[in-house]
Amino acid sequence: MNPYVNHGVLLHQGAEAKIYKCEFLGRTAIIKFRFSKKYRHPELDEKLTKKRITQEARSLLRCRNIGVQTPAVYFVDLDMGVLVLEYFDMAQTLKEHIFQAYEKYDTPGQYPPELVQVIENVGQKLAMIHNSDIIHGDLTSSNILVECQEGSEGNNVVKIIFIDFGLSSSSRLVEDKGVDLYVLEKAFLSTHPNSENLFGALIKSYKSHSTNCKGIISKYEEVKLRGRKRTMVG
Repeated sequence: MNPYVNHGVLLHQGAEAKIYKCEFLGRTAIIKFRFSKKYRHPELDEKLTKKRITQEARSLLRCRNIGVQTPAVYFVDLDMGVLVLEYFDMAQTLKEHIFQAYEKYDTPGQYPPELVQVIENVGQKLAMIHNSDIIHGDLTSSNILVECQEGSEGNNVVKIIFIDFGLSSSSRLVEDKGVDLYVLEKAFLSTHPNSENLFGALIKSYKSHSTNCKGIISKYEEVKLRGRKRTMVG
């Protein structure tokens, strides 16, 4: 048993890792534990695990350096396959945030202005990530957090937090950035039906903050067309 998670509470188990909530050095934290894959050769498995943990930690730190909120990295243990991260107790996933907004504003195809502002903020932050040649690799509305807090002047302050960079990479290629957008769109529309206009607001915001908007969007449209053709052919 991994000693880091002995007293943790399992929150989620995915194909690559288990996520625990625990106490770490007196503060609530998230422990991401990448377990070994028995079907892989042990040496290859260890190499891949260390590489992905290292890349995730780097991506998280790089995002914070450019002003995009991500969990702080508290501790890394490559030998044990562990990444200890900041826990946001006041945040909810973008998925949950959208569903709650739908319940309050039950008009198909229309959305409350506050939700549109959140989505535009997501588009802006994603453009900043891509401007720094960071590829997330697994963008969904479950891998983006929304934290709403009351500001000093009584107004609401909304933070957008990107999480789960386990499949992230560094790339200057417009193809990789276009695929990132396509993956998000596909996940977004399958999770949130009739939200094409909402995702359109995200893309519009992305375009206005991207340093290579034309090339990336062109590649995104190309990737989307290829995806449609594969779906039609089966």
